[in-house]
Amino acid sequence: WEVDEEIPGSSRICRVFAGTSWSTSQNFLMNCIHTVVPGTSFSEVIASMYEIGVLYSTDIDLEPLQEYDHPFDLYAYMSDNGHSVYNAFLLSDGLLFRVSLSLGTPGGDTPESLFASQGEAIEAYLVHIIELNMQKSSEPAEAVADPEPETACRISSATAIAGASAPAYDVILENFAPGEVVTVMLTATENGTMGTFLGTLTNASGQLDGSVVWTNSSEAPPANITLTVSNAACTASLNLTWP
Repeated sequence: WEVDEEIPGSSRICRVFAGTSWSTSQNFLMNCIHTVVPGTSFSEVIASMYEIGVLYSTDIDLEPLQEYDHPFDLYAYMSDNGHSVYNAFLLSDGLLFRVSLSLGTPGGDTPESLFASQGEAIEAYLVHIIELNMQKSSEPAEAVADPEPETACRISSATAIAGASAPAYDVILENFAPGEVVTVMLTATENGTMGTFLGTLTNASGQLDGSVVWTNSSEAPPANITLTVSNAACTASLNLTWP
């Protein structure tokens, strides 16, 4: 594994690693530590993971193979690149420890079947990463003379698509955490709010690129549009014109 990037936030910090795989896509590992409001139950914490797009209703709730001293749960899904992704959550002393692991998956296998055959090793590895994070979080913090400023998500570029019949732009978004939901909307005050989702997952470098199109075909396209991108921890906007 090699460290790909570290992504700070107002209530969590994530570290992303890239690893080799027999498949065409790299394996990735992301481990995060979230602060939790005192008194919040584990079920409420898991519910919040659905709200911010870390978990989806289609994700598979796996039965952990071992028992633990702290609340623990395990989920899985099949990513668009054919990898099985496993998400482990453990709550301890006001902190949520989250680890996501993607593994190249042979054709015909599913996240469930892969876990059925390799579950002990997969779960043990996820828990090992969590235990390392728990140990590090309990150590006294080192003094830092000049801390680095927090990196914010941003719209790197938005280029109008020539010849499009409605407002359409090729956009590049950066500094999002891999695996997090990114909402992309085009809005205009004269025609209300109309938007479209650009995508749901960032790539291994935290960058997302693609096209976003004005969806309100019943009214004349507005001349002044605002492009807004957001996830649970960050929002960025850019004023655009059309044509």
